[in-house]
Amino acid sequence: MYHHLKKLVNMKRFSSIKLVLASAILIFSLGCKKFSDLAADPNKPSDGSPALIFTGVTSQALVYNPILGYEVRASQYLVSDNSQQSDQAYLWTTTEYWGYYDILRNVERLRIESENHNAPVYGIIAKFFKAWCFAELSKQVGDIPMTEALQGSDGNYTPVYDSQKDVFKNSLALLDEANTEMSSLLQSNPGVAINGDIIYGGSALKWQKLFNSYRLRLLIDLSRKESDADLDIKTQFANIFNNPGKYPVFTSNDDAAVFHWYDKEGNRYPRYYVPTNMDYYRFSETYMQYIIQYNDPRAFVVARITQNAKDAGKLPDDFTAYGGINSGLSIGDIYNLKDDASALNIDRYSTVTGEPMIIVGYPELNFNIAEAINRGWISGDANLYFEKGIRASMQFYQSTGGNISDAQIDAYLLQPAVQYNNSLSQILIQKYLSFFNNSGWESFYNMKRTGIPAFSVGPGNGNNNLIPSRWMYPQSEYQYNEQHVQDAIQRQFNGTDDRNGQLWFNQ
Repeated sequence: MYHHLKKLVNMKRFSSIKLVLASAILIFSLGCKKFSDLAADPNKPSDGSPALIFTGVTSQALVYNPILGYEVRASQYLVSDNSQQSDQAYLWTTTEYWGYYDILRNVERLRIESENHNAPVYGIIAKFFKAWCFAELSKQVGDIPMTEALQGSDGNYTPVYDSQKDVFKNSLALLDEANTEMSSLLQSNPGVAINGDIIYGGSALKWQKLFNSYRLRLLIDLSRKESDADLDIKTQFANIFNNPGKYPVFTSNDDAAVFHWYDKEGNRYPRYYVPTNMDYYRFSETYMQYIIQYNDPRAFVVARITQNAKDAGKLPDDFTAYGGINSGLSIGDIYNLKDDASALNIDRYSTVTGEPMIIVGYPELNFNIAEAINRGWISGDANLYFEKGIRASMQFYQSTGGNISDAQIDAYLLQPAVQYNNSLSQILIQKYLSFFNNSGWESFYNMKRTGIPAFSVGPGNGNNNLIPSRWMYPQSEYQYNEQHVQDAIQRQFNGTDDRNGQLWFNQ
């Protein structure tokens, strides 16, 4: 299982695009022509292009493994019927997501080189990446080193662990600082150039919108801590929502953080190279039950009708022709039932450009706002944002080759089963549907935070019929920073590094 996780994580972090990673590698080859450079401390590089570093950091931090990555199975969108393709068992006995610290070293270099090259925009974006890496890692494991992290060059090889609360608090502060600094920069230099930008093509304003939209995600992640006066989550959310001039957020799918694939060697959709592997996967009942129940036209885009439905002569526009399999079943049982479940649409997910990769999306932003209104954090029309979230999700499929018409979207929203009735569950289910094959682990985190949708458990999942809450700390921490990792485990989990231990933000 360790090697399985290692393979998955390496694909997630480092299979992004050969061209992008080649650019990142150039970071370390710059300035190496003189003997004095070769004699310099390799841990303290003295020069580098911020644009090249920026490209590499973006690829490493934000681009993940789409469609067949473990996030999709753990979030119960797909199931596997073949052990060689890896099952969906929740056996999180180690983590290499600690690799965020490797990314953070490059983020720190990005900050330094932004100063060396008088290019402050990169230093501002570096604050976003710091917030991203620390917050996303903390959501995986809990307490982590933050305030003393990355001090190895100064001789600190055993950093203390910050509490998860402080990690969130500091990350939210970094995002606030980045927003303020980007506003000032855009006022003084509206045409500021951002070279090496593989997400927004050089738009500083869109990066600023990402800062604030991601900040709203973190605040929603903290919904169980809404009464914590020190964090003051509701006030933070309201300040952003009520001041769009000061805190711009996404206003359409065009603003979302999305990575696009291109028909160039090393930059094609990963599943294009292994189309035969697609047949080892079927849709999970957790996801497909709502697609069928709500007559959801997204089915026609993402899935194929079942083999049994095809044999019975059913057509792709018949929702009874689609199906899913319980994610808790063993691989053997899944294999026996696979003809009753829908497979992936190979015409969409095995092409050279595949599906654009949403990192932080506009549908999510709308559902987060709807949830905040439902919870009473802000005033507004929750139904407005609920419907905007659904429309934005379906419009994403429209704009990426999916055959969904405006009339189908209107008809979907008019169904009594879909219409908003002030239920938080409705918002969360629609958010779950919109997260299919995008936004990394956020769908899983939402389920652990809210219990919606209910995930299936059984022998196929392992872990004694429990959905785990966290990854365990890597063995390297026990070897090189034992006292501090043991202190963190004792503080959080009564001394046991357990994948079922409840993280602070979900208590």
